Amino acid sequence: MGAVAGILLGVAIPAQEAIRARKAFGAHLAERIRETTDAFDFAEALARQALYAISGPARERARFAAAYNRSYIEHILRRVDAAANNAVKNIPEDTAGFIIATAHARASMRDFFDNLSAANLTTSSPSALRGLFDRLGSDLRELHTAGDRMLKMRHVGLAAIGMCRAFWDPR
Repeated sequence: MGAVAGILLGVAIPAQEAIRARKAFGAHLAERIRETTDAFDFAEALARQALYAISGPARERARFAAAYNRSYIEHILRRVDAAANNAVKNIPEDTAGFIIATAHARASMRDFFDNLSAANLTTSSPSALRGLFDRLGSDLRELHTAGDRMLKMRHVGLAAIGMCRAFWDPR
């Protein structure tokens, strides 16, 4: 009987450590997803501000043109690029949907800000930027959905492990 208990204990301890490691990996994954989506959300807020200023009256357009800072936008785009690159490097291979959504959002973000220039602020109509912003919004919704779906799959897996553990622990 002691040998059986020793074997069960020898199996239970590594299994418990594996569960802890999986939970830690899930927390790390959730943090990476949040970092990625936060970078894109921050850039979207700036894009929305630019679009509203351009779509607004001439006074708003002039104020935004005066405050327009391409280096600040480049900084935000570098942050988005870094988040997208980290998503590809640090997220498991079974999450292709999130990586694809990140690539689409990155391309949309670049398209929007590349079409936003000092000349466009005073001469072009905002309709072209509105179309790019709508595509950006759609891609960001896809990014958030893919991230949420990935986290739910991880939580379902952890819940199943917990249920199995609860079933076997009393025995």
